Amino acid sequence: MAAVAKRINGHAVLTLVRSSAASSAWREVAAPFLTGEAIPQGVRNLDMCSIAGRLRWEGHTSDIIEAVLAEVNRTRCIPPEHPRKIQKIAEWVSIALFAAPGVGKSTETILAGTYGTVRI
Repeated sequence: MAAVAKRINGHAVLTLVRSSAASSAWREVAAPFLTGEAIPQGVRNLDMCSIAGRLRWEGHTSDIIEAVLAEVNRTRCIPPEHPRKIQKIAEWVSIALFAAPGVGKSTETILAGTYGTVRI
């Protein structure tokens, strides 16, 4: 496992990059989200953010979250969302909701910069 630092919206974000064996791990993570009704355009963003938040709460990295959302988008969204928006949701949930994977039940996260204290 290697750590990769990057900046998203002016914030330093550390992402753990797993081995190539884990690069297909998203398929197992995605399985529960691939069944169910179609996701129509009017609720697509809300549903995708909900799925992303749940995955982040479980401690998954932004790469896994993005891969799962992309597959949900491909299989359940009518019409599918633009891939860049899916990427933005994964990036957003990785920095806005929790400072680190697996934070879980924390009710307060402090983000550097202009956000100050964010209550969730």
